[in-house]
Amino acid sequence: MKWITREKVKVDRVACPWLIKKFIDGDAEFVFLPHDTDWASVHDGTLYDVPGCELGHHGEEVSFDAILRKYGLTDPSLALLAQIVRAADSHPNDPHPEGERLRPPPGNSMVTPSGFPCPTCVPPSTPLRRQQCTVAPLAGT
Repeated sequence: MKWITREKVKVDRVACPWLIKKFIDGDAEFVFLPHDTDWASVHDGTLYDVPGCELGHHGEEVSFDAILRKYGLTDPSLALLAQIVRAADSHPNDPHPEGERLRPPPGNSMVTPSGFPCPTCVPPSTPLRRQQCTVAPLAGT
């Protein structure tokens, strides 16, 4: 299945593809479109982390939270990772300290050294997240 989002990925748009590939759709294809795309006219995949979509930001929750909820992913380790992603990608009232450390500088996106989006390279990387966010991926991934 195609999963479609905005270019210039930041924490939420890196964490979501990791979540999708590991727990929802092991064969997922990710498409990164320009920020000014008319999202209402995109119908050839599942939109996430774009304005006004179901799998987007709602209140303090980020797209990672929306994906967990829609697909019934309730593992406590994923819930912890959601707190970290939320703190890194937005400004919740009670941010997780690990997420605060992951927040990129203003105007920066998370990309590979060659400049392409890196949708599967972040979680879990710090020692705390490796220890606390251990979950079983989809069989065969």
